[in-house]
Amino acid sequence: MCRPSLDAIRTGHSESILARTSAPPVSPVTFDLAAPFQRSVICGIADGGHVIPPDGESVTLYVDPASAAARCAGFWATGAGWHHLRDGERSQPFLIPGPEQTAGLSASALREATLTLAAGDSPSRTGTPLHH
Repeated sequence: MCRPSLDAIRTGHSESILARTSAPPVSPVTFDLAAPFQRSVICGIADGGHVIPPDGESVTLYVDPASAAARCAGFWATGAGWHHLRDGERSQPFLIPGPEQTAGLSASALREATLTLAAGDSPSRTGTPLHH
């Protein structure tokens, strides 16, 4: 039985690491999800990104210029369930929670918005809409 030498294993492992690190970095996508018919925020997307909800009807995302390098877009789901973000070559599923799952999310979102306002930060920079 022929076994590879330790040097061959190390060299192969090093080449594998080098190959992985030479790939261009992909900006992470972040989600701030809300219940259906409420504003969710998706950040880290490119122009032309879209969401495919469970009903299959594609929804185009428009990056808010005020989000600058964060590249965020608002999204209002019309129903609960698994949705798919399509952003160039990237495809990522995410779950819009149903009403039975949103009480904790709503309380958390309200808390975050309150803390942001109390700290004197502009809500528009954090993805929270301004109401005048």
